[in-house]
Amino acid sequence: MAEAQDTTARPNIPEDLADDASPMPTPEIADSYSGYKANPDVTARILGETETSIRDFLINFTEPVLTGAQRSSRVLRVTQGSNTGMVLVSRSDGDEKTLSLMDIASAGRRIDHITDETYPEEIKKLEQIEEKLQKMTTRIYDERAWKAIKSTGELELFQAEIVEMVNKLRFVRVKEKLEILDRLNRCVTFQDSQGRYNPPTRLAIWTSTYRFIQSRKINIERISGHLAKDRVSVTAKMQEEAKRLNWFYSVVTEKAGELKILDVNEPLDDVLTIKIATNLRALISSCEGFKFEPYISFAKKIIAETRAIIEILNSPNHNEKEQREKAKQSFVKIYSMAKLLNIEDELIAARTDTFDSGKKPEKIFTLGLLRRLVDIKERFSQKRLDESVEVKDLNPIYGEIFKFLNTIISNLRQDLGKCRNEEDRVFALKKVEKTLKDFSVAKLLQSQELEEKVA
Repeated sequence: MAEAQDTTARPNIPEDLADDASPMPTPEIADSYSGYKANPDVTARILGETETSIRDFLINFTEPVLTGAQRSSRVLRVTQGSNTGMVLVSRSDGDEKTLSLMDIASAGRRIDHITDETYPEEIKKLEQIEEKLQKMTTRIYDERAWKAIKSTGELELFQAEIVEMVNKLRFVRVKEKLEILDRLNRCVTFQDSQGRYNPPTRLAIWTSTYRFIQSRKINIERISGHLAKDRVSVTAKMQEEAKRLNWFYSVVTEKAGELKILDVNEPLDDVLTIKIATNLRALISSCEGFKFEPYISFAKKIIAETRAIIEILNSPNHNEKEQREKAKQSFVKIYSMAKLLNIEDELIAARTDTFDSGKKPEKIFTLGLLRRLVDIKERFSQKRLDESVEVKDLNPIYGEIFKFLNTIISNLRQDLGKCRNEEDRVFALKKVEKTLKDFSVAKLLQSQELEEKVA
C-alpha cells in the first residue's frame, strides 16, 4: 500500500453548497394558496402535527423550492417537524385545489405524469371533439346533405358520436370542461321539445363549444408552463443533494489505493487516526446538510456508519484486525451508498443535457446519448474499489440499477436500428426520456425498505 497522505474523506465540499441560504416563507406565498385543501394524508401528518391552519403552516413551516430567477413555485419544502424535507405539491383543477405530501423524487415523477400523460391526452380528446364538430357542422349546414342525413340514418350516427364525446368528458370538474359537456349534452338530439327536427338551434349551441375548448387548451398551456418550471427546480435540487456526496465518491474512487483505512494489516498511528476521524466528521457535516427527503433518510444511514467508524478509531484497540475489518466494511458501505447517488446524478445530468437543452428532438445527437449511457454503465459496473476491496452486492438495488442501464441501452440500440425516418428516431428518443424520468434511486431504496419491513 502506498505511503501517501490519507484522503479518506477530504472535506472538499463544493462552494455552492457551503452557504445554502433558503428563501424565507412569506404571507404572499400562503395567500397564493387561498382555497387549497389538504388531502387526508397531509391533514393527518402535517396539519395535525402542528395544529394550525394551512395558511399559518405555509407561512411558518415551509419554503418554496426555487432555482435561478424563479419567483414562485407550486412545490414547497417542509422546514420543521417530523416531516422536514418532504415537499407539498399543489394541484389546481377548477374549483378543486389540493396539497399533497411526498418526497422530492416522487414530486418530479408526479409532474412528469401530468405533463407527459394527463394533459397531452386531454388535448388530444379536445382536438378530436373539434374535428368531429367541424365535420358534422359542414354536413348538416348543407341542405341537400341534411335531407339525406334524416332519411338514411346518418343522423343517428352523428348523435352516437356526440354521446361518445360526452362520455369521454363524463367525470370532468374544470369550468371549461363543464361548459363543453353541458353544450354537448344539449345537442345529443336535434329535436326540439315538440319532437320537431331543429338543427339550426342545436348547431348554434354546438358552435359555441369551440370557445370553451380553446379556453381550456390555453389554460393547459399556461399550467404546463408552470409545471415545466417546477420540474427544473425539482431536478436542480436533486442534483444539489447528490453533490453533497459526489466529492466524497470522487476522492475515494481516485485515491482508493492510498486510503489507509482500507488496509487492515497496516496499523494506524495517532496522527493518522486523528486525521481520518477529522475527515470523517467533515463527511457527517456534509450529510447533515441534506434538505430533502428521501435524501435525508439516506444520509442518516451514512452518518450512522461514519459514526461507527469514528467510535472504533477512538477506542484503544482500534488497530486490532477485527476492529479494523469492521471499520473497513462500514467505510465501503458509505462508498457504496455514495455511488448510488452518483449514478442518479449522472443519469439526471444525461437527461437534462439531452432533453432540456432547448434543442428540437430531431436535432438531438442520438448516438452521443447512447455513448454517454454506455460510459455511465461501464463506470457503474466497476466491482472493485481497489485491488484488495471488492464492492459487490452491498445493496440489493445494485442489480436493479445494472438491469435498468442494460435495458435502456439495449432498447435504444434496437430502436435506432429499426428507425426508417426522422419520426421513428424522435419516437425512440421520447421513450428514452420517459424511462430516464421514471428512474429513481430513491424509489428503489423505498421499495427495498418496504420489502424488508414485510419480510
